[in-house]
Amino acid sequence: MELVSIISSEADSGLGLDDLPNDIVIVDDTHFQLRAERLSKAGRVYTTYMAFDPYGNETVVSVEVVVPHSQGTGGLQLV
Repeated sequence: MELVSIISSEADSGLGLDDLPNDIVIVDDTHFQLRAERLSKAGRVYTTYMAFDPYGNETVVSVEVVVPHSQGTGGLQLV
């Protein structure tokens, strides 16, 4: 399995008072770190794309990591 890309529904500007830069840190081909930071009332969604090659047929899958605006009792969600 290999990381293809990660996108975020919010910009990684680091310009706001509580907005830190480097929300997505790619460690290597299979490991990454995501900051649980969100600015919009809708929360934030990271979409990760991973490729794997079972039996010689490359397949790319996506997983969404949802950071809700208000953590409440739900915390992070994988979709």
